[in-house]
Amino acid sequence: MPCFLLQPIIENAIRHGIAHVERDGLLETSVERDGDMLSLRVRDNGPGTKSIKVSGHGIGMRNTRERLSYFYADRFAFSAVEPECGGYEVTIRIPYERQRA
Repeated sequence: MPCFLLQPIIENAIRHGIAHVERDGLLETSVERDGDMLSLRVRDNGPGTKSIKVSGHGIGMRNTRERLSYFYADRFAFSAVEPECGGYEVTIRIPYERQRA
């Protein structure tokens, strides 16, 4: 997995998500191996994109997509959605690679 792949996603979840929640802000991360794929998920319970004025220009998300494309070409999936329950969720699926000793 490329170094710092999740850093901009987590920073966004804090800055644009839970920083706008008065109490009980929640940031969840998970990593799950599914056969030959690795699924990474970052979710927050903030207001999503509709309720706040976004001050950035999507640079973190764009850079993440570009890095994924560089490392994995067409062997990755990237999605960013607002779940019905609220908040924001980013999911990245990349090939699982065993580390060589």
